[in-house]
Amino acid sequence: MYKKHSFLVIVPVFLSVIVYLNTLRAGFVYDDLKAILQNEDVHSDSPLSNVFLNDFWGVPLSHSGSHKSYRPFTTLSYRFNHLISGYSALYFHFTNVILYGLSVYLFSQLACKLTQSNELGLYAGSLFSVHPIHTEAVAGLVGRAEVLSGIFFLLSILCYLKEIRSLTLDENGNIIKASRGQVPWKTLLLTTVSMLSKENGITALGVCFLLDIVLKKRSSMQRQVFLVIGGGTLLFLRGWVMAFKPPSFSEADNPASSPSVDKLSKILTFSYLPSHNFLLLLCPNTLSFDWSMGSIPLLRHLSDPRNAVTLLFYSILIKLVFTSLHEVHQRKKCILFCSLGLMILPFTPASNIFFYVGFVVAERILFIPSMGYCLFLAYSIREGPDRIFSERKASSNRKLSRFIVAFIIVLGVFKTLHRNEDWIDEESLYKSGISINPPKAFGNLANVLSRKGRNSEAEHAFKMALKHRPNMADVHYNLGVLYQNTQRFNEAIPCYENAIHYRPKLAQAYLNLGIIHSETGSKESAIKIWKLA
Repeated sequence: MYKKHSFLVIVPVFLSVIVYLNTLRAGFVYDDLKAILQNEDVHSDSPLSNVFLNDFWGVPLSHSGSHKSYRPFTTLSYRFNHLISGYSALYFHFTNVILYGLSVYLFSQLACKLTQSNELGLYAGSLFSVHPIHTEAVAGLVGRAEVLSGIFFLLSILCYLKEIRSLTLDENGNIIKASRGQVPWKTLLLTTVSMLSKENGITALGVCFLLDIVLKKRSSMQRQVFLVIGGGTLLFLRGWVMAFKPPSFSEADNPASSPSVDKLSKILTFSYLPSHNFLLLLCPNTLSFDWSMGSIPLLRHLSDPRNAVTLLFYSILIKLVFTSLHEVHQRKKCILFCSLGLMILPFTPASNIFFYVGFVVAERILFIPSMGYCLFLAYSIREGPDRIFSERKASSNRKLSRFIVAFIIVLGVFKTLHRNEDWIDEESLYKSGISINPPKAFGNLANVLSRKGRNSEAEHAFKMALKHRPNMADVHYNLGVLYQNTQRFNEAIPCYENAIHYRPKLAQAYLNLGIIHSETGSKESAIKIWKLA
C-alpha cells in the first residue's frame, strides 16, 4: 500500500539547490542582455501594461520585427526582481534557483502520485534535479521561462489528478460519487499561466487528457470535452496574439526550414532532430549555448549514417508506445504510458511538425520533456533488474537499482556543476560553444573581447568566425569597427564592403564606410556612399 511521505521529496530539492549554488556568481549572459538589461518592460518605471502588449524581448507584438514570443508572466518575474534589487545579477539568479527547487518539489510529488511509490518518486525527482540538460534553463536567466512554465505545468497536472482521483467508481467503472468541481477550471487557469510563461505550457492539457483516460476505468466525457474546448480556445488566443502569422527568424536559426532546401532533406533532417534531442537527454555530455547554423549538418541523402539513428530511435519509441498501451489495456501499471506522454507531448511544439521554429536544437526546451524522461529512467532502473535477473532475490535487485541511480546522480552533480561554470560569464560561455558552433561562438566571443579592449584576441576570433562562415554580415561589420577604432582604415574598408554585400540594408556599414572615406580625404566618395544608405 502506497503511503505518502512528503519528507522524501526534500532530498531532490536539496540536490537541486546544491548543484546550482555556483550560479549565484554568474552575471547576465547571451540573451539575458536583450530580454532583461535592454528590455524596458523589465524596468519598474515603464508602464505595466506594456508587459502584455509587447513580446518577450520588449518589442510591440504589432511590429513586423517582433519575435512573437509572448511570455508576460516571465517578464513580470523579471520586473519583480528589478523592483526589489535593481539589476543585481545575484538576486536574479537566486530567484532562478528557488524556482527550480520548487519545480523539483512539484515534479517529485507528481512522480510519487503517478507511480504510487515513494521510492520511484525519490528516484525520478533526484534524477530530474541533477540532470545537466537543465543548466541552460536555470543558469541562464532567459531560461526562467522554461522553469516558470514547468511549475504551472506541474501544478495544472497535480490539480487535475486531484480532480479525477476524487471520483468514486463501482466495480464496473461507473461514477458513484463525484466532487463538486466536475469541470476542471483550475486546471485550465494554471495551464493558461503556464502558456503565458512559455508557449509549450499549453501541452499540460494534452497530458491531463491522457491521464484522464488511463487512470480511470470510465473517463468523464464532460471533462475531456472541456479539455479539448479549453485547449482549442487557448490555441486560438495564442494565434490571435500573433495576428495568426508565424514568427520571423533567419535561415541560419533553422537551416532546414529554408525554401531552398529540398523536400527530402527537410524530411530526413526534421525526422532526425527528435532523436538528437533524446540523445541529449540520454547522454548530456556535449552541450552548447546555441545549436544554430551548421552545428547539426542537414541530412541530404538516404545514405547518411545518421538515418540509422533515426530508424533505431523511432523503432524503440514505437515499441515502447505499444508496450505501454498493452499495459494500460491489461489494467497493469500505466507508468510507462504516463512517462512517454510527459516526454512526447511537451516536445511536440518544438518538433517542426506543425510549424517551423527558430532553432535547430535548444536544450532549454527539453526542461519539461525531461520530466517524462526521468520518470521513464527511474521506472526502467527499478524494474529492469527484476526482469533481467529474475532468478535473483528481490532485495539484491533493489540494491542494484539503488546503486545505478546513485551513480547517475553523482555523474549528474559533477556535470551540472562543471557546466554551470561555463554560464558564469559570456567569455567562458562562448568559449565552451566553439566545438559545437564555431561561427556563432567565435563571433560572440570576439565582441566580448573587443569590449574588454583585447583587440588582438578579438581580431583573431572575428577571423576564425569568418573562416567557418564567410557570409556573416554582422561579423564583417564588427571587425570593420575594430579596425576603424584602431585607425586601420585600409583594413576596415573591405570589411564594411563585405558587410554591405551580404546585407545591403545594413545602414550603419554605409555610415562608417562613408566616415572613413571622408576622414581620408575622399569626401565625394563618402557622399555617394551615404546616399546609398
